[in-house]
Amino acid sequence: MTIVTSCPALLKKSDPHKARRLEALVRSMLARAVPLEAIGLQFHVSVWHSGRGLAGSLLFNHCEEGVRIVMRVLTDLGLEVHVTELDVDCNFPQLPCVRLLPNVLKWELQATVFASVVRVCLEFAKCIVLSTWGFTDKLSWRAGPGTPGSEDLDQHAHQFDREYAPKPAAFAYSQALQVGQPA
Repeated sequence: MTIVTSCPALLKKSDPHKARRLEALVRSMLARAVPLEAIGLQFHVSVWHSGRGLAGSLLFNHCEEGVRIVMRVLTDLGLEVHVTELDVDCNFPQLPCVRLLPNVLKWELQATVFASVVRVCLEFAKCIVLSTWGFTDKLSWRAGPGTPGSEDLDQHAHQFDREYAPKPAAFAYSQALQVGQPA
């Protein structure tokens, strides 16, 4: 059996005990001999995600240590960790100031988040899955509705743009994987 949960949701400051409740649930299941093999952590994240919601949004790297702690707890329990559905949005329609930033800056921040998640996963031998939720902004579930004037709703959440050209995130993801490989 595999449990899938949202990693950002586990780190929300508004509910600081959610990760502990997941750990308690997993310990309880293991104590009852439930055949639990892995925990999947969904990573629909944002360059602006801090785990505190929109009101306290900072750069993602502010919750990197929280991700590391969650992975350590789960792998110490003997479970595999799967990073699933990784995408990193660059726009928040609720934050107009974000829409005004140039894409090149947002894409550099996005690349940092993709690489960060890869590096943290590679710190743990039992983090064995890294999967993305799509690869191009053209076919993204996080795209704007496609109507004129809705470009600011497009979250540009993937490693390749609408024309299938690699963004900095594609190179950062690949480089983080190569650096993490044993010699």
